[in-house]
Amino acid sequence: MNTTLNTHSISVKDKQTITNFIKFQTNHINDNNKWYHDSYITGFNILFNAPFSLTDFSNKLKTINWEFKFVDGYLSSFEYFKCLGNQVLPIINKVRDNDHLLYADFPDMIHDMIGHAPMLFSNKYTNFLNKIYILIDSIERTDIDIEYMYLQGVTKEDREKNMDAINKIDKFLQKEPTLFYEINTMALWTVEFGILEHNSSYQAYGAAVVGSPLEMNNLILNHIPIKKLNPNAKDKFSFNFSTFQEALYSTQKIEDVLDLMESMKK
Repeated sequence: MNTTLNTHSISVKDKQTITNFIKFQTNHINDNNKWYHDSYITGFNILFNAPFSLTDFSNKLKTINWEFKFVDGYLSSFEYFKCLGNQVLPIINKVRDNDHLLYADFPDMIHDMIGHAPMLFSNKYTNFLNKIYILIDSIERTDIDIEYMYLQGVTKEDREKNMDAINKIDKFLQKEPTLFYEINTMALWTVEFGILEHNSSYQAYGAAVVGSPLEMNNLILNHIPIKKLNPNAKDKFSFNFSTFQEALYSTQKIEDVLDLMESMKK
């Protein structure tokens, strides 16, 4: 995967699309602030104002000793956590069309910047990410794990070409999961779809939830079932980047996810 550190040129059209999303997201947070994790709101308010400036975004990340790199497409979750472990945020160098402003069926620049970056201003959360990377890196990867990661680490177009192979391996691993697959899947789940129980309600921190006002509305309006995260349940937790979620899974605190991951090693 070719990567370029902080040198991608954003077109006027893409900059306007990002700005439009920031404006909508600002209003959505203001109207529904109790549903967003407090650390997400803090980070969002630090990072973003209209009009969007890539230089401003980069400089603010540097104040917390983070930087970003543009990537051409989807990274495997292991490669993604490897970047996070080195305090580098991967950002896909494409922006959704303005006609699909509030929900994209594939991660893009808005998802990576506005979904993931705000939580990086929480030391508690970044320490959590680092522990996840250390845990994942400590687990032996089998041949099928390596093949599965290779198939995932491609552009959207290439990934679609590989979907038959991905689905075949995924179906096999769901029935006979390797330890790496189980823990890696949970790691990806938490950064993308994590929500916490909070005052008889919920607060979202996962990027694919907080970064999509429509996904947030499903949570806020009780249009989606919420289950307690349990990797040992008969109905395994699942998620999909290409459509709205059929269910969300909660823990009482973020650290509970690490405890569950550690218990899976035993």
